[in-house]
Amino acid sequence: MSLRKNSLKILDSDSLKLVTLILLSALVFFRSLSIYFVGDNLDHIDSAWQSLTDLSFHYFRPLSVFTLIIDKFFWEYDFTGYHLTNLILHTTNTLLVYALAKHFFNTRSIAFVSALLFLLHPIHSSSIYWISGRADMICTGFYLAGLIFFISYKKSESKRAMLYSIACYLLALLSKEMAISFPLVISVFVMIFGFDKGQRIRDAIRMTWPFWALTAVYLTFRFATAGASILTGNVHTNIDPFILLKNTAAFLGLLVIPGGHIEIGNFLNTNPLVFLALSIIVIVFLLLFAKLFAKQKELLFFSFFVLLAILPVIRLTMRWYLYLPSVGFCLGLGYLFWKLKNLNGHYKKIAYFLLAVIVLTYSSFLIIEQNRWLKSGLISRQVSYQIAEKIAEKKIDKFMLLSVPAEYKETPVLIHGLEPIVNFRLRSEFDYSKLVEIKSLTQVSIHGEYEPAFVRISVIDSISSNLSLKRTNSFFIFPEQQDLISQKAVIKVGTKISYVTHELTVLELNDAGQAIRLNCIIKDLTWEVFEWKSNILMALKLPKIE
Repeated sequence: MSLRKNSLKILDSDSLKLVTLILLSALVFFRSLSIYFVGDNLDHIDSAWQSLTDLSFHYFRPLSVFTLIIDKFFWEYDFTGYHLTNLILHTTNTLLVYALAKHFFNTRSIAFVSALLFLLHPIHSSSIYWISGRADMICTGFYLAGLIFFISYKKSESKRAMLYSIACYLLALLSKEMAISFPLVISVFVMIFGFDKGQRIRDAIRMTWPFWALTAVYLTFRFATAGASILTGNVHTNIDPFILLKNTAAFLGLLVIPGGHIEIGNFLNTNPLVFLALSIIVIVFLLLFAKLFAKQKELLFFSFFVLLAILPVIRLTMRWYLYLPSVGFCLGLGYLFWKLKNLNGHYKKIAYFLLAVIVLTYSSFLIIEQNRWLKSGLISRQVSYQIAEKIAEKKIDKFMLLSVPAEYKETPVLIHGLEPIVNFRLRSEFDYSKLVEIKSLTQVSIHGEYEPAFVRISVIDSISSNLSLKRTNSFFIFPEQQDLISQKAVIKVGTKISYVTHELTVLELNDAGQAIRLNCIIKDLTWEVFEWKSNILMALKLPKIE
């Protein structure tokens, strides 16, 4: 009997559960160490020292940038090392979710469930697999540590715990701006879990005022160093109420629905009335269950955690913004599992069955996402090598590609990062030290099987060509157009987009409102333009001007 009790004690120990989470993380994510540089990875790595001292930029994330400097010191340009750091960050955050969950649940097993769901949630793929996306993970780590210390402070009134919490909040702010929701979250925590109903607001002010003061100092510092650009200098500028509602619904949908985001997004864009009907249904559902949420303090807090963590980024929907809010969602799922498990009858079996279904579903979609990122890395590696090879062969100073694969099924390939990656390949593999200007006339979001010659070209005259993606499921994107990204403007037939080197005119849209046929006029004829023909890079043969 004694041996059995000891065995059960070991199985229920923190150490075993933490080791299990670490091993599962290594097992699920080890293939991500093979993802090649994509997007703006190398741009961020090479400009890290400059970014660290640039106080005027609308993003100020010195702590996240510093991790790139440390990685470059140890790994130089070995992408495996950078992905290893990302994996360590995500695993650490999983353990912090476990520690946080223990404050809300009576058993370690339920805390383990919440941490497991966080470990495997597919929405985290961008943050884990994208080297440039680690800011969300670093911010979340300090955010969670700060919340854990604050909860300890509330229980014990320990000044040391308060100082640790303030320090973690500051480090979270220096990792990413969205940590600014922290004072709101801890204020709500005090008001929900306060002891005396009549004193809760007063207690919230008394316990959280140092965090509000730190927030005021931080914002004053940022306005002094960067001015209004922290509010108007990027794509987070759209305050249209309908867009904010749509973004909120999109965020919550991405948390709840583990896969199929691309197809669902396209469907809702094509059928706005369906989106409106679903939004009304969700609002009615929340109103009907408002009393249930109010009675379940933990569930109420987890819901507020999600909504308040989303608040700083509500003007723009990006998957990686959900890394922090997903903590509240996973704690909420863990709470529901706990309540169902403790009901009488067959509910315990039902609870474990549903948990198994969710874990398997999450794991499946996470692997699918991992394969997409591996494919994106492979495309980035192949395309950048072929461009570098052509430049080294021709000794070209100014290279322009007709179309570049910017994304592969919504994962970055060479979006924003074409020139840094190609110049890196030239230096490291072709001993070509001269810095080459490299641009693309158009960027394509690939959906379906990738082939280099995916754009059909129809040359009109010496400077003008029509480019078509009609025979594919892909479409053109315009990542440098901030009004389009922020949804202040929409693409229409006839929309003109002008660059220094060329001008694009939209000729045709698909059912989802995405550009599938363009006219391209080259304005700067000093560039040598290349296109893919039979999967080989060839100079674009334009008719001579008579």
